[in-house]
Amino acid sequence: MSRGIELMQHALGINECHRQPYRNYFLAGDGHTDNSKWQVLVAEGLATSRPAPDFCGGGVIYHVTDKGMVLAISLYRDWE
Repeated sequence: MSRGIELMQHALGINECHRQPYRNYFLAGDGHTDNSKWQVLVAEGLATSRPAPDFCGGGVIYHVTDKGMVLAISLYRDWE
């Protein structure tokens, strides 16, 4: 799950120095190596997915759910 958490943190644009999300998306093209990890997050209710618009060249756009956001941000609480 740690890689999944890292993916959610990346999608939200957060890290140990910047804990306030400023985006919420991850674009994965067809065959992207992280698609399977994102699908696990979707199945667990931590993310949603939808087809990417044509201007993006296809693929899937993933969004972190509120449940996923709480988890991704909470792991940085220990750094405070």
